[in-house]
Amino acid sequence: MATAMESISCSICLDLLKDPVTLPCGHSYCMGCIIKDCRDQDDQKGVLISCPQCRQTFTQWPVLNRNIMFAELVENQKKTGLQVATPAHYYAGPGDVACDVYTERKLKAVKSCLVCLAS
Repeated sequence: MATAMESISCSICLDLLKDPVTLPCGHSYCMGCIIKDCRDQDDQKGVLISCPQCRQTFTQWPVLNRNIMFAELVENQKKTGLQVATPAHYYAGPGDVACDVYTERKLKAVKSCLVCLAS
């Protein structure tokens, strides 16, 4: 089960959600992050786009619904002064498995496939 901070953090930028939107599969991201991710996928694969977390595929750009509840939670979290983990917690170190998808920054892989070893 995800912690409260993980629930309101974007799994793409690993920061608190900014202008949170939800994909049809139910996963939420910063609007800017998921639009960039979809554009990158669209450039690489054509029209097939998938959720970065569950890999559910969409044959056209998914509808991005603004998540008002998460937006309010993020605002409340900002008021308390708490932030997400420091970069040391999400950048891949010497003993960590790096994410194969995002090659700009070596981030720790959240999940790894035990069959193909993709992370």
